[in-house]
Amino acid sequence: MSFLVARKTIGFAIETVPYTKETLDAADYNIAAWDLNYSPEIAMKARKISRGDFGKEASVAGKRSITISFAVDCQEAAAADTEPTYAKCLRACGYKQTGYTTKGIGWVPDSGYSNVPATIEIVEKDEGTSPVQVVVTARGCMGNVKQVVNAIGEPLRYEFEFKGVLDSISDRAYSSIMTPTGFMTVIPVAVMGVSVTAYDPNTDVMTMGKVTIDLGNDVQLFSDPASAQGLSGAHIVDRTTKIDCDPDLLTLASQNFYSRWINHTHGDFHLHYGSMTTITASVTVNKAYAPGEREGHVVNNLTLNVFRDTLEIMQGAKA
Repeated sequence: MSFLVARKTIGFAIETVPYTKETLDAADYNIAAWDLNYSPEIAMKARKISRGDFGKEASVAGKRSITISFAVDCQEAAAADTEPTYAKCLRACGYKQTGYTTKGIGWVPDSGYSNVPATIEIVEKDEGTSPVQVVVTARGCMGNVKQVVNAIGEPLRYEFEFKGVLDSISDRAYSSIMTPTGFMTVIPVAVMGVSVTAYDPNTDVMTMGKVTIDLGNDVQLFSDPASAQGLSGAHIVDRTTKIDCDPDLLTLASQNFYSRWINHTHGDFHLHYGSMTTITASVTVNKAYAPGEREGHVVNNLTLNVFRDTLEIMQGAKA
């Protein structure tokens, strides 16, 4: 028997009691994840005793942690006020979620939501008529997310990285295997016919190949001597949000990012995607006129700092 990458699944649930492991069911295995990776770590304390030789004593196993990363396509829900399955992943990245009845759902980063952790399970499924699963369970997980346009003609993606406590690695018997359910059925759209503007929405339309909106969370694991794993869980302790993009280089008469840069001028960033998704932020220029090349012409590589917690993801509308 052996394990295949294609048979890997992920379960994800916000913890009802923060930093207390949730018991996941089949409905929690509904994240359509790409590029799923995980790295369990146990801090090993080396013991080098002065005993007259080069040998080492057995190391002591200490804090147990894990890093989990994956990406999801930005799939709009069937209705504007219906929560997409990956909304719980945004909440575990410090986003405050607000519903607008029949109109939409919005997500805004909020420092008051720095301790909304999740329990995550990664399952490796064996082959055979009675396959056993190896289950890697993490609790107290919080993370960072990047909203990425890798190329025009591909969907907008959310790239997540979570840190948490390695709770256990165990077998799950065939009789207890859960079948993932509840995946979103709406097909994500490609980034085409998308409007991206900065500052003046009429004159500052940006033609670009790539965009990365990095929430920039600083995620730290808190030590806890009362925990069997030596850690209580992950917390967001700081945030520096920025946007990197590569618009075509235009004359200053058309787009004067130099003036905005030296004058610390605030502007509004807008990215409209699909039929009802809008990403907005108040920004200032942090770096500009770093030349690059795309498709044989010059681009103006920009870094925009997001002012405070003004970044907002909106599915639908507020009113």
